[in-house]
Amino acid sequence: MSIKHKDYAYLNKRYPKDIIGVENQFWLMLRVLFELPRTRYVLDSYICLPALLQFICNKSRNIDYVFLQHGMTCFKDVFDKYNGECFNKIVISNDSEAELFLRYGKCRPEQFIKSCMVRFDRLCNSQRNDSIKEIFVFFTFRYSFAKQNTPIENYDFYKNIMLLLDLLQKVAEVKNITISVGLHYLIKQELLVQIANKNWNRIKLTESTEISQKIKTADMLITDYSSISFDFMFQNKPVLFYYPDFDDNSLMDFDKKLQNYALKQQKEFFEVYFDLKELSHRINAALDCSEKTDYDSWFYRKDNCCEFLWNSLKSGMSS
Repeated sequence: MSIKHKDYAYLNKRYPKDIIGVENQFWLMLRVLFELPRTRYVLDSYICLPALLQFICNKSRNIDYVFLQHGMTCFKDVFDKYNGECFNKIVISNDSEAELFLRYGKCRPEQFIKSCMVRFDRLCNSQRNDSIKEIFVFFTFRYSFAKQNTPIENYDFYKNIMLLLDLLQKVAEVKNITISVGLHYLIKQELLVQIANKNWNRIKLTESTEISQKIKTADMLITDYSSISFDFMFQNKPVLFYYPDFDDNSLMDFDKKLQNYALKQQKEFFEVYFDLKELSHRINAALDCSEKTDYDSWFYRKDNCCEFLWNSLKSGMSS
């Protein structure tokens, strides 16, 4: 584990005999190579290992190289690097995800561990309010912002996000609710300045370190194709999908490709909104509705995902 990781000090203090700290990628590679002869499982959520170690772990007969997933892949076109040729085992959360890995990820059914992402375990005891008291707004990053020299204010993303927040401020005043906004760290400063200049007393910015807690406490999510939508669904909290910049031709082709892929998958199962007026009607309908959202069919398990994964690995089970 990197000694620069924010949780290293805490984990090293709690598990001093089990946590090995390294300074950089080079020392990580050397340490893992040293430990490989006595390694049985490698659990990787974001392809943290260098390519050489990935290859060794994948080809070893004595190691199960398991892809835990950083976030569910249903809306992400990531199968060029997250696939059955890179990993021995892949944790999946539902049949739709399994179908995508089979179709695009060069996987075999026996490679699947049909559990759920282990991060869902921390959501099992979260309580849902009888009515919506807090809406969380979180949109994914656009690579165009980092690769192009265009000011963020010129993108439809910025323009429509600001219009959305203005709308939510008015809704929050009427409904007496709170709007929390999570910002990707790469665009945080640009939007922080603009939001700070607005007279939005119902809108609160959420720090990156607080997002995991906000997933548990907020009652509804508005997003485009962020994988945290599944964290909300796991808790049976309503999720509204809104694309603020689908027709923005100034975006790079890479961003457009990501959007088109995500939209294709989303439209099979959910309503997706492109127009702010339509989204506004849906927000008000969700706030006025007392019916509980039911996403249970999207998940193989609703508890003890981590324990199930461990038992599956020990027994050699795939489902």
